[in-house]
Amino acid sequence: MSSTQQPYTFDSSLINVHPVLTIPELLDSVFSFLDHHSNGTNACVCKAWSNVALPVLWCDVDLWRLVSLLVPLKKRGDSSYELVRTPQPTDWIRFSRYAPLVRRLHYDMHSQTHKHLHHSIFNDIARTRLQLNILPNLSTLDWITGNMHDMEMNFVFMHEQVKQFVVCLPFDSDPRFTNEEENGMDVPYLADVAFRMPYLTHLDLQMNFRNGLIITPLTTLLSLLTSLQTLILPESDITSQILTTVSRLPNLGTITFPSGPNQGLGFTANVSPTLTEGAFPSLWNLSLIASMHDMWRFFEMQFMPTNLTNLSLHCRNVYSAEEVRGLLKCVADGCQMLKALLLFIFMDNDSAKKGSIIFEALQPLLVRLNLTEFSLFHDCPIDITQNQIEMFAVKWPSLEAFILYYLSVKLTTYKPTLTLLAILPFLLHCPNLRELGLFISASTDFPSPIIFPSGSASTTCTSSHCDIKRFEQSITLFFGFSDIQDEGAVALFLSRLYPLGFDIECEISLSRVQDAIDDNSPEELTGELKRRVARWDEVVKMLAVLTTLRMEERERCRALEREVEDLRSRIRTLTDVSR
Repeated sequence: MSSTQQPYTFDSSLINVHPVLTIPELLDSVFSFLDHHSNGTNACVCKAWSNVALPVLWCDVDLWRLVSLLVPLKKRGDSSYELVRTPQPTDWIRFSRYAPLVRRLHYDMHSQTHKHLHHSIFNDIARTRLQLNILPNLSTLDWITGNMHDMEMNFVFMHEQVKQFVVCLPFDSDPRFTNEEENGMDVPYLADVAFRMPYLTHLDLQMNFRNGLIITPLTTLLSLLTSLQTLILPESDITSQILTTVSRLPNLGTITFPSGPNQGLGFTANVSPTLTEGAFPSLWNLSLIASMHDMWRFFEMQFMPTNLTNLSLHCRNVYSAEEVRGLLKCVADGCQMLKALLLFIFMDNDSAKKGSIIFEALQPLLVRLNLTEFSLFHDCPIDITQNQIEMFAVKWPSLEAFILYYLSVKLTTYKPTLTLLAILPFLLHCPNLRELGLFISASTDFPSPIIFPSGSASTTCTSSHCDIKRFEQSITLFFGFSDIQDEGAVALFLSRLYPLGFDIECEISLSRVQDAIDDNSPEELTGELKRRVARWDEVVKMLAVLTTLRMEERERCRALEREVEDLRSRIRTLTDVSR
């Protein structure tokens, strides 16, 4: 049945509906898991179900489906689609019944089900509509297309109630959008966005052309969106002008600059925004990609953001561990409310050959901060001992995620100093831990599963022979391309750490082999990576069997304990009787 059919009601004399089937909240929860066809059928059952099913059915719609509701579409010779006829008032009256239900509208040329709509459709809609806002309750608009002409087609859906906008600006060689004098693009589209949707709270702007081409119109747009709370811009838009502009937005809480195919080309050097008193008043979540020099200078500024709780830094052109220490000291001194810190450290090619990141470079974080999430992804060796890794667990007992991961595939030149013993301090001191990632050596000096050095903080008793404490909840482990020789011994060790009765989730391969190598990688390296991944996959398979076996053995022990206690009770009874 089509969802556009008139709903009908059952004759109450023919069927008795259980009251639970008329509870709107319950129906909404159930219908949200069903597909469009099922909810279309549900909308035709009765009025009570229709009132719940229709909002679920039309809350989130594709542009093709929405336009088809107004007037059927037909295919043109150029493979695009157009209306079979001009919309009539009766079409708009029928459409108006469903239009208020639409909350999110998306049009994505990269979608597998995408069908390109001809611009004549939107001319007909704009000319024949009966009211200005054809989707009065629309709050989210996603528009990913390939040229500026298609971009302008979304004007008919823009209005002041739209709060979230995801858009990809395509590079267009049309002379209308090019300003030769300034060597940039004059994009009137951005000005329209600001005036048609002035109360945007979420802006995700993507593009596929070089940085700096639209800086002027973009800064103008951002300065007008004073209600903005979340801003996602391409990596190439990390410029002094952009950061200076957004620092004045009163409600901006999140700024991220992701990298990717639709996130601009290249990154900007010499980023030095001009910050004034009261800059970034509401900012709590910041993600930056810049050179180490620019990053350090930003966090040394007098009016840097101090209310940050989440911080992600992608540092390029790092020359020494001392630079890392200097940056982290600035972060620790200026952002003492920080709870989650994500670091990507990419050393300069020449510097990466000279040394490694040492524990002292990370030490400022332990002095000032009490983090719940800490991740460090590095492409150079990191020199850290078992005692030093234990300090992280002791200083940050509220940790929920801790990752130290080596990104480079130069596996033959870097021998990690940590072993599987590095897991134990987190097991003992961090009861809330749910993610742990380490690049370790599990091939030499493998520790006994029950014997540890006496006096180690990783044990729970004074004897050197003591049982291992188990994790109190399921935990995800990341070991990446860590080397391993004996899969059985590693699986046996890990099986002792998992709580009995919990599902095992062990993401051993942090990235696939093909992501770590390229066409020029030596065949020997490719083979070594595949060997390591295969060994860790074998560990995962063994873990499930060993954990099940331990559960069965634990149950047998409990049965024996109950039997022994019963025998002791009988002996005591017989002894009392004999007296």
